[in-house]
Amino acid sequence: MAGYDQADLTKVIIRTKAGSIVAAAGCGKTEQIALAIKYIAANESSNSLRPLILTHTHAGVDVLRQRLRKHSVPGPAYQLDTIASWCLRYATAYPVTSGFPNQEPKDAEWSLVYQAALRLIQSGAVDRVLQSSYGLVLVDEYQDCDPHQHELFVALKERLPVCIFGDPLQSIFDFNDVVAWETQVLPVFPEVGRLTRPWRWENAQKEGHGNWLARVRDDLENGRKLDFSINTDCFEWIWLPDQDGPKGAKISEVCRDRKDLDGRLVIIGNSSSENVRAGIAKKLGNQHFSVIEPIGCITLFTQAIALDKVKDGKRLIAVMTFLSKCMTGIGEKAPFTKTPFMKAVNSKRKGGKAGRTRFGTLIDIGDQVDQADGENLLLDLVLGFRDRHDTRCFRRELLSAMISALRAVRVGEAASLQEAVASVRARSRHLGRVIPRRCVGSTLLVKGLEFEHAVIVEYPGMTKEDWYVALTRATHSVTVLSSSKWVTPV
Repeated sequence: MAGYDQADLTKVIIRTKAGSIVAAAGCGKTEQIALAIKYIAANESSNSLRPLILTHTHAGVDVLRQRLRKHSVPGPAYQLDTIASWCLRYATAYPVTSGFPNQEPKDAEWSLVYQAALRLIQSGAVDRVLQSSYGLVLVDEYQDCDPHQHELFVALKERLPVCIFGDPLQSIFDFNDVVAWETQVLPVFPEVGRLTRPWRWENAQKEGHGNWLARVRDDLENGRKLDFSINTDCFEWIWLPDQDGPKGAKISEVCRDRKDLDGRLVIIGNSSSENVRAGIAKKLGNQHFSVIEPIGCITLFTQAIALDKVKDGKRLIAVMTFLSKCMTGIGEKAPFTKTPFMKAVNSKRKGGKAGRTRFGTLIDIGDQVDQADGENLLLDLVLGFRDRHDTRCFRRELLSAMISALRAVRVGEAASLQEAVASVRARSRHLGRVIPRRCVGSTLLVKGLEFEHAVIVEYPGMTKEDWYVALTRATHSVTVLSSSKWVTPV
């Protein structure tokens, strides 16, 4: 289906009773949603009902709200929320009908929230409430919906006009059993338009690169190999060795060469391994690269559990193990008994003064950490190493989350470090996160983000969706490191 210009597509959206807009990456989806809401607010009759805009994340809500403010759309003209929050609000407002009275669901309970909201809508009990509250529903990033969310919107379209926005080539959340676009979405939300103009690259005066990405998209959609044989002013292919040692050296070399480029630089690596991505960042610690952490960061939670359980006498080794996963300058291998700092602590315990000039009072803190009630000094030790001139943090988000959790435990806001960490990460999910200027992430973590430059490191199992998301993150330059110039996505 051919693309529309924005004015025409706005009219299509307003007339749609149940339809979908396919939005290629960087082709103005957020702008289109904002323009549609602006048109409704400015042109519909005074008694028309406001649109409801739903998306998956709080970060997505923030992006949409900022764009609406840019267009001076007044807040009362629309309702904007996450799918989860909207469902929870309705389910708990009618707990008898929905069967869900819990206002603070956790983890797996969220799937029950969607089922409860579906039960409520299908009952017909809130039909008049919905129809007197909203004129239409716009759903963003629909390719990330799971079957429970999809059922909800199928039920909602029987009560209200629903227009969804998504892109099957950006569907990378397959572990959540996302809805199948061709067989589940299109039969109930037929395609009514496409966004294909590469605004992201036109605005960066890189229109040629935007057109190149359009051809890449065509190759991916039609099952053809990716052809990286021709370098351009925005794209470069570099051979990546198979062996781990030479591979790591090549990645570091390429990233160091690009570290001083103007703008933000992201390295997109293995989606399935925190440790692999952390290893890349560690080798680039002196160049101030840092890892983008997943919300459910395995390392953070496992280290919090370990520090909660550790007994007196072994607490120092446990915290040094954690620090070694965040920064250089700690020691290369656990249990760190032969590192300069541990030697200094052991010297103090024997009445010696080794390492006093280098580590100062950190030696005393380290010694006390292993004693009774030493958990109260964990924060001081972590802060002490964070602020040293001879350490470099390559997992700043991980370290910051642990520091916040340690503070929460110290002041009594949480009963355990594990509980505090869960609270910190939940806040991060709601408030959004600061992305470092030089960072290492995965397609899952950088989806929806924009950078000036990207280095993509091929890894086993990369799907066509992984490749598309990775290749469309940067506006000015993309570098692909792979074993061949011709790549067949999984």
